[in-house]
Amino acid sequence: MKKVWGVVGVVGAGMLLLIGMGIGKLMGRTGAELLFDGTTDESLSTAITLTNQQLPRMVDEATRLDRVSSGSGRVLTYHYTLVGYYEPNPDPSGLINPYKATDPLRIYDDLEGFKARIAQGACESPSTRAFLSKKLTVVYQYRDVHARKLFDVTITPEGCGL
Repeated sequence: MKKVWGVVGVVGAGMLLLIGMGIGKLMGRTGAELLFDGTTDESLSTAITLTNQQLPRMVDEATRLDRVSSGSGRVLTYHYTLVGYYEPNPDPSGLINPYKATDPLRIYDDLEGFKARIAQGACESPSTRAFLSKKLTVVYQYRDVHARKLFDVTITPEGCGL
């Protein structure tokens, strides 16, 4: 659970860092509300640009947040690399073989459980809930050290009861 909070908590930490840099002119509002007013693509773009200026950043000893992006349909994506996860002999097809990989977090022992813990932590995070309450979908995308996609965790407002 500590790893999940580390991964999910980077959102809140990033917001606090940006507020400390002078973004938070309006007192009493959360960092997410200050950066994204929920009404314009421009405010989301500004929030992403300011956040990306602070990246890449290690979230914990095994996870690096590389960048944040937005997609069509009000989707906010956090792009992570699991720095300790790699396959010594990657398949040329790009397919991940979890049984041949170095997996220090033991993700593939219980991938669905790992995803569920990330989703639960995201739903409990005030900063993530601030984005979700503005009807954004949040995606946590994970890649290995070869930049190959491992899996996504998609968090919707409905999935968090909003």
